[in-house]
Amino acid sequence: SILNQSYSNIELIIVNDGSVDDSRKIIDEYSELDERIKKFHIDNSGPSFARNLGIDTVTGEFIQFVDADDYVNENMIKELISTVNDQSDIVICGYKSEFSNRVELKILDYDFLDKDYILKKEFLDNFGVLFRDYYINYPWNKLYRTRIIKENNIRFDNSLKWGEDLIFNLEYFKYCNAFSLVKKDLYVYNQNNVSSITSNYNKLFFENQSVMYDKTISVLDSELVYTDRNKEIINSRIADVIIASLINLVHKKAKLSRNEMFYNIDKILKWEMT
Repeated sequence: SILNQSYSNIELIIVNDGSVDDSRKIIDEYSELDERIKKFHIDNSGPSFARNLGIDTVTGEFIQFVDADDYVNENMIKELISTVNDQSDIVICGYKSEFSNRVELKILDYDFLDKDYILKKEFLDNFGVLFRDYYINYPWNKLYRTRIIKENNIRFDNSLKWGEDLIFNLEYFKYCNAFSLVKKDLYVYNQNNVSSITSNYNKLFFENQSVMYDKTISVLDSELVYTDRNKEIINSRIADVIIASLINLVHKKAKLSRNEMFYNIDKILKWEMT
């Protein structure tokens, strides 16, 4: 779906992050057929390391991310490139979530998005709504300026297993003047292999989530927009995180001692938020 884009002036950087199937063979075969491909075969290092390797390698004016099990509309890059202008520093589009039994469309259909681009203040004033509806969180429904990422050394945090996407975007937003938005579902997000946060135990779940929300509040507060609707939505999501973190502690794979259980419960309930 990437090589078949209607906009063909691209470089495709493929990072094979320790795959154990036929991915290496398939990538090698495609790289022989298309000179636009740059390939890297590395030991399993996680998505943040893989994306950072791509950032360090890219030579184009813009950067777009695509996850391995997703695909894109054939006109996605053309649409994003044609939408960006001298004022905007990022383009955000809608997407389609595919589940095993249903499809959900996410189209940026809001009253405040009635123009070609909006300035950062107006965008951040509506951060809570966009965050709640999962437009801001991901990197793959966006077109970034390479210059902003490299000049400000913006990278994905390899120490985090959740929330690194949002933290990357928050850091990037700080250097944006305006945002362009496309009201079309141009990216297809495959959710058939996505596990819910309560289906698997992860000992760092709370730490990762608290870092993500602390960073979110810090950025919004610094921009003077952690108020009213934004604050209400963020606090509601924090309540969900607290509940999910407590559920995570009693997962059958957690195997925490009584003292460890009480220590973690105390830490979660004493999480200080503004």
